[in-house]
Amino acid sequence: MGRTLNTSHSEIFDYWKDKAITKDGDVVLDADKDEEKISVVRDWTMPRCFACCDCMFADKNIDFNSEKFTDKQNIFSMWNYPEIKKNLNRCHIKPHSAGGNDEPRNLFLLCENCHIESPDTGNPKNFFKWVYKRRKRGLTINGFVIPEFIEEFMQDCKEKGKDPFTLKPKEADIYSHGSYHSQSTLVMALADTCDDL
Repeated sequence: MGRTLNTSHSEIFDYWKDKAITKDGDVVLDADKDEEKISVVRDWTMPRCFACCDCMFADKNIDFNSEKFTDKQNIFSMWNYPEIKKNLNRCHIKPHSAGGNDEPRNLFLLCENCHIESPDTGNPKNFFKWVYKRRKRGLTINGFVIPEFIEEFMQDCKEKGKDPFTLKPKEADIYSHGSYHSQSTLVMALADTCDDL
């Protein structure tokens, strides 16, 4: 039997609503606009995946522009709508297997495709770098991203005189929240294993 996650979607939204991510994987306050950072929550009144920003609710019978969403309490309630909860997974940034917890600062709201492709990593910066690059690239075929970060990793290896095909991640650095390891999980584990990458 799986664990029960008690943290609500609105609690996760509340924590991330004023945060941004830099290209280096740092989390900062989103007070000033800067092209080099992305707001985690693009629009408080339009629930979207925090990574790809896809809004899968546009064709649903939820009137997000209704006057009832102008007050703060109702905006929080909206993030707990059954349709929102069904389509936005609560995803661990640092998985339990790497020592992560169920607090809002360790949870992200992702669509199913982004949740599957997100890296399971013990280094939260790697997760945030993945989100930053994911957002910058947007969607591709069937909601999956072309894994450009893999090409970037291979280029980094080449520039540093390392053979990416012979490198192996340390077993201890491969974390999981299920039986499936996404490409990004394996690549981020390689990046953490290798010096200067």
